[in-house]
Amino acid sequence: MASKIFNYFLSLYILEFLFVSALLSAHSSPSFNFEKFHKDCIRFNSEIGVHLNAMLDVEGSFIKMTQPWNLSVGVVTYKQPIKLMEHNNFTRKGSFSTHFSFSMSPGKNDYGTLFRLSLNGYLSKHLTRAFVAVQIDTNYDPKFGDLNHVAILVNRPAAVNRVANRYVKLELNTGKRLQCWLDYERARNKLKSGLLNGVRKGLLIPCYVAL
Repeated sequence: MASKIFNYFLSLYILEFLFVSALLSAHSSPSFNFEKFHKDCIRFNSEIGVHLNAMLDVEGSFIKMTQPWNLSVGVVTYKQPIKLMEHNNFTRKGSFSTHFSFSMSPGKNDYGTLFRLSLNGYLSKHLTRAFVAVQIDTNYDPKFGDLNHVAILVNRPAAVNRVANRYVKLELNTGKRLQCWLDYERARNKLKSGLLNGVRKGLLIPCYVAL
């Protein structure tokens, strides 16, 4: 599955980006693509959910995830299920790849974004379910001694385990557009993620984990 996900804009303070998929649904699409967003578009309204402080840009070119006040949180969900497993025996169907572009506004209280795949519906109802997530963070974490970093998080599902973490030698909250990619190789059972710089067009940081 090769997919372009969302072009979205991150404002100040806390942000969460949630990608919710029912992995075992019988009705699923192997790929999707959003270059722009428009509130009057039938496909947007039927496939994209915008929640909490997130809002669609007036020109429909991006989604502003948070607002300029403390502890602002934005959530965007893709409503349609994506079938990554066989329903009868829970085996994985194959490899997949996806990516999205984003920018973070300058601000000392920015925390970052979380791209998350989880089972069966909106996350607030299923916080204990297994998930895999990519975290792009600008908040200092004393456990790892880093500031800007990319991490892959896995919930198995008793507790969140940070299974891979890489320090990024790049300021993430400059307002410049970056691209995040996520690849899963079925043959090696390996998930990897990284950031691309729109200017250098090169891989800035790879992060790997065996599932």
